[in-house]
Amino acid sequence: MKRIVSAAGHRSGLVVTLLALLALTAAVRPVGAVTFITASGPFILNKPGERYFLATNLKFQGDGLKITANNVDLELAGHTISGLPPTFRDGPPPETVGIQVFVASTVTIRGGRITDFFTNVELINGTACNLISLNTSKGTNIDGNHRGIFLNSSNFNHVLGCFANGCQQGILVAGERNVVESNTADQCVISGIVLRSAIGNTIARNSTNGSFLAGIELQPGATNTLVLANTSTHNGRGISLDEAANQNILQGNFCLNNLNGIWVENFSGSNSIAGNVALHNAIFDLNDFNQACDHNVWSANRVLPGVTANQPCIH
Repeated sequence: MKRIVSAAGHRSGLVVTLLALLALTAAVRPVGAVTFITASGPFILNKPGERYFLATNLKFQGDGLKITANNVDLELAGHTISGLPPTFRDGPPPETVGIQVFVASTVTIRGGRITDFFTNVELINGTACNLISLNTSKGTNIDGNHRGIFLNSSNFNHVLGCFANGCQQGILVAGERNVVESNTADQCVISGIVLRSAIGNTIARNSTNGSFLAGIELQPGATNTLVLANTSTHNGRGISLDEAANQNILQGNFCLNNLNGIWVENFSGSNSIAGNVALHNAIFDLNDFNQACDHNVWSANRVLPGVTANQPCIH
């Protein structure tokens, strides 16, 4: 097992002596242990504070890697972790997971591809974790890729710069105070980014294109969400607020060339929809199915001249 140490620079006079003492102290104190993951493992990452580096591509018949310790840093180093189809199946596909963080905090995973599992990356009760520059897009396993990334009962996490293309649901959030930022979720079978029973999350500067139902979908129980400066194009709905998605803010989003731009279902209330651009959507640019928009507030949204909203309360 390798260890990384720190060193101090050089100065003159008394400062040199002081820094030399500091450097000597740092040289005997380990900054972090490093473990390389090879074809023979380890596959359960259970050492707190450990830094793991993936040294090769990996294929799994069932689940892939599982992280059960806090303060773990997993560097995929551009490698791929992929799931294999079951050798025999009688019934629904097995719900395999490529990388799972299980009841752990401050875990960082970055820089590689995870594909062809039922769920490619999942956090279960994960807290303050970072998923950075991961490619969880669909591969070749027809039984896999139901979810690219799933924040399952997980709070205060950050998903940044990831890809989740071609999955049934690209990024699914079921937790509180997560930030999903600057990701791409294209050509998803259902929706690109989905929030379900989720409170106080931020969905910002993402790109969603070509999904059947919606680019961004707030399902029942999605509350106090900030949906900010996303671009949603060529989807069934650019941004969809489903029934009982309440008290959300949609601001500065671009919904272009969808069937419907922004879609607010009946019994979705107390939402603020302001400063969005909805253009060239095939049916309506802006839709609110609550009578007289109920308690939803629409303001300063940009549409082309003409009848592009389904009610006069939409502005």
